[in-house]
Amino acid sequence: KIVAMAGFNSNMVGKSITNALDEKISANTLQVISNGEVEIAENFMVNKAFVLKPITEYGNVLGAVIIFNDKISDVEKNIAEYTATILTKYIE
Repeated sequence: KIVAMAGFNSNMVGKSITNALDEKISANTLQVISNGEVEIAENFMVNKAFVLKPITEYGNVLGAVIIFNDKISDVEKNIAEYTATILTKYIE
């Protein structure tokens, strides 16, 4: 489920994520997708670059930080990694 979202479409909170997005999150690695569409929730496609960093607790994936932008730079990568690290430490 989407528990928080800010920016261009914040009315997605509470909706279930798609299986395709769940598979990306379950890979448990930092991923940068520079182009292509991704379906976040049913009938909600995003055609932007994004960085995805899973949030884990003792090796179990609990969620992810996802940042969308026209182009992903080191800044977005670092923000996603740092935010996921803080959330992981908070949860533990």
